[in-house]
Amino acid sequence: MGMFDTVVFPKPIKCVTCGKLHLDVQTKQFDKTMTSYKVGDIVPTNVIHGVIEEILSCDHGSEGEKYYFDQKCYFVIWHGILIEVAGNIDKAKNKLELFGVGDLFFLYQALFKERNDFQAKYRRLKSWVKSYREFEQLSKEEQQRIRSEDRELKDIGYIDLLPYLSEENPLLSFLEELEESDLSDKTLLF
Repeated sequence: MGMFDTVVFPKPIKCVTCGKLHLDVQTKQFDKTMTSYKVGDIVPTNVIHGVIEEILSCDHGSEGEKYYFDQKCYFVIWHGILIEVAGNIDKAKNKLELFGVGDLFFLYQALFKERNDFQAKYRRLKSWVKSYREFEQLSKEEQQRIRSEDRELKDIGYIDLLPYLSEENPLLSFLEELEESDLSDKTLLF
């Protein structure tokens, strides 16, 4: 089989036969170094400006290992940048024809916001886990004091934990809330 790369779709592509949603596709169109690419990435290919056809494989929900190769997707490359993964050739050609520098600005603005949101969530998670680990190492009496209304000033570092401590799985509860939040435009003080 050999090496391949993976292209992650910006939106899932539905199999036309069974309706299964595909989140990515493996391809040998690039450097074959097992790298993952997504829209906005510079891709190593001989096609600097154009559309590359790729075949989606789908098992159509079968129990066996049989895969079917009856659907195509199209990588839209604009000056070496993957700008779209389209489900049909007309959409891909249209995107390439209409795409310009202004669209590139908005594409990277969205990617910049996504990156900032990820970094903010990572920082918040790191801080929360550190506080939770420290909380778990406290004595039962200290933990109870922090949970009660009789907190002391030195307990301020555990305030972010309080809404989750009564949950069966505090970390999972925190992660679920964190995943739903948008922190890309907020300044975090930890």
